[in-house]
Amino acid sequence: MTHMWDVVVVGGGPAGSAAAKRCAEHGLKTLILEKAKIPRHKVCTGALMCTMAQNIVKETFGDPPREVLTTPPYVSGFIVYSPGVEGRKSDHQMPLAWRDDLDYWMNQGAKNVGSELWDGAHFTGMVEENGGYKIRLKKNDQSQEIKTRYVVGADGANSTVRRAIFPNFIPRYMECIQECYQTTIENLDRQYIHWWVLLPDRNIFIIHHKVYRGEVVVVLEANGRPGESIRKAKVVERAREFLTKEYGFNLKSKLLWRYGCPCPIMLKQVFSGLLTPAKENVLLVGDAAGLGVPITGEGIGTGIRSGLIAADSIMKAGHAGTKAEQLYLSDLRSLTSELSELLPPSGYLEEQAKKGTEYLLDAYKEIYDRNLNYA
Repeated sequence: MTHMWDVVVVGGGPAGSAAAKRCAEHGLKTLILEKAKIPRHKVCTGALMCTMAQNIVKETFGDPPREVLTTPPYVSGFIVYSPGVEGRKSDHQMPLAWRDDLDYWMNQGAKNVGSELWDGAHFTGMVEENGGYKIRLKKNDQSQEIKTRYVVGADGANSTVRRAIFPNFIPRYMECIQECYQTTIENLDRQYIHWWVLLPDRNIFIIHHKVYRGEVVVVLEANGRPGESIRKAKVVERAREFLTKEYGFNLKSKLLWRYGCPCPIMLKQVFSGLLTPAKENVLLVGDAAGLGVPITGEGIGTGIRSGLIAADSIMKAGHAGTKAEQLYLSDLRSLTSELSELLPPSGYLEEQAKKGTEYLLDAYKEIYDRNLNYA
């Protein structure tokens, strides 16, 4: 069966919901394709970190209701550590949620203004046809084709839309790993997200507490090396060993889940022009476009903002009778310029690490403070 849409958004995360909501609000017939069944899990702290992210969520979707937030509903900031060195605290209040709840709430915001959402719908490819696009997808094990004038690729770091329009572009990834344990770590303040830097490789792991199904749980998140699988990530083993030795973490605690997902390392490729996140009337947003806050890796705010820019570019292109590509790339420059200013100078962290761990932690605190206050 063939359907005709004005806009098809591939991906039901914050970037996709924001783009779809804005398009639908302006009368465009809009469809979101989400490959998972919603609500779906996402490897992420679920914190709205920087001021920009908090503001743009409120402006686009409203204040997250209490039932969307977890317990604690807000955290007070980060503490960054390295083994054997006193932690550095960055105070900055942040709403905290599980991403399945937060994203589902945004999905409903898009649906409430007229967007349609098909979950369990896998985008498998597209071809240009008669000034628009024929999209192939699989839903309920059945192949379908739909037609659209515009496509928004909001399908994450491993974007199938990006591969469809730029098959020769090779992105860089690291593996992001999340494990959830049915336990607590009493010596870690639950009002903060605890962020460790492990030397000499500067691998990162994060610990925070949340409530899951009525019980307090510990969430361990870590960044593995590029190409490292979830089960072979040495940083996770080091994190568990360190927490056991220094904080009494019980290795026999019940593991509720383990997830992994690719995390894009593409900002420099975007800044240098190796990745141009648009082609004619196909626009890439959020992680699919490599847009995230440097170092902290936050992508919710930048995803929403780029999704809104894409939607506005589509509307301008429709009125002007032009392609959306150049409008989008022009309007996106303000965001990419701001992100480039947040990126520390090349070699800066390496230089501080050579001076000593104290200097490195001071450098991370400086970067976190600047990034969290990014408005």
